[in-house]
Formats: sequence, structure tokens, C-alpha cells
Amino acid sequence: MEVDFKTFQSMVDAVGSVPVYVDRPMIDDFTGFVAVEPGCFDLNGAEALAWVRSRHLKYLNSTTGRLEE
Repeated sequence: MEVDFKTFQSMVDAVGSVPVYVDRPMIDDFTGFVAVEPGCFDLNGAEALAWVRSRHLKYLNSTTGRLEE
């Protein structure tokens, strides 16, 4: 199946949310995806779209306390 971004977002919202697990804090300044702590998150349509479009994730290095690609 092929869908555009708006349809993808609407599909996720139609089912309520989608679970995503992240193993450490991360951020993508380009898409706006932010996970401030590790764990499982239930993402709504807009958040899920930001997650699947993420290509520039920066991860928190727990040793240095800095965000790294």
C-alpha cells in the first residue's frame, strides 16, 4: 500500500495510537520528534509521522551527557 503523509497521520489517529520503544533519549530537529527519556511511547498521528520521517536523530550519550548523531 502507498499512502501520503496526511493519510498516514489519519490512519494512525483512526486506530488511536501506535506504540514505539526508544532505548535512550533522542531528538530530530528536522521533524520535531522528541523522546526525553527511554521507554515505550504511544504516538498519535503527528508524532508517528515525525518518527517515521526522522533521518537526523541525535541520541543522548549517557557518558558525556551530550546529544550525538
